[in-house]
Amino acid sequence: MFITGASRGIGRTTAIFFAKAGAAVAIAARSDGLLDETRAEILKAAPEAKVEKYIVDVKDTAQVGNAIEAAAKAFGRLDVVIANAGSVRRFEGTMDQEDAAAWWHTMEINVFGVYNAIRASAKYLRETDGYFFAMSSLAAQVRVPGASDYCTSKHAVNRLIEFIAQENPGVKAFSLGPGIVATQMNAESGAVDAAEDTPELPAATMLYL
Repeated sequence: MFITGASRGIGRTTAIFFAKAGAAVAIAARSDGLLDETRAEILKAAPEAKVEKYIVDVKDTAQVGNAIEAAAKAFGRLDVVIANAGSVRRFEGTMDQEDAAAWWHTMEINVFGVYNAIRASAKYLRETDGYFFAMSSLAAQVRVPGASDYCTSKHAVNRLIEFIAQENPGVKAFSLGPGIVATQMNAESGAVDAAEDTPELPAATMLYL
């Protein structure tokens, strides 16, 4: 399996879950040091696991493509790809008050990052009748003041997944709402007072599916 945003939170926990279940795991994120921590946690939980690490900015089509190509070559196939990398800013102000580059950055990570992942992996997942997951959110279905970029991006992800399923009939494509999880991203948004769920919930759900 190949997963973006594997340096912390849901991504790290999911990588560990899949490795413990016997999967070869390719972990990708921007932070080399945090990925090393993820790798160490995987090998602690599953000492025999095969783990590949890739430094990737999901906004960079070439970087994502090269990493997925390398993972497919290392493993001989790809059965599961998880577009987990995400971005959020603090939910405050109106869209005209926000920095335009920051607003668009959220869209690039949350939507274009998913597109880059399926663009590079579709040919492999078609061969294996594999699985593609994108991390969605309750925010996709609500309108939170000050969060026009985040809510719109997650709404777009849900529609993008529908197109992925339509264009790749053998691939099982999911947009997954992970629950209200105590992640660093949720803390950065300032919108979550009490996280009710743990990273193990979405990790276990994806493994089950």
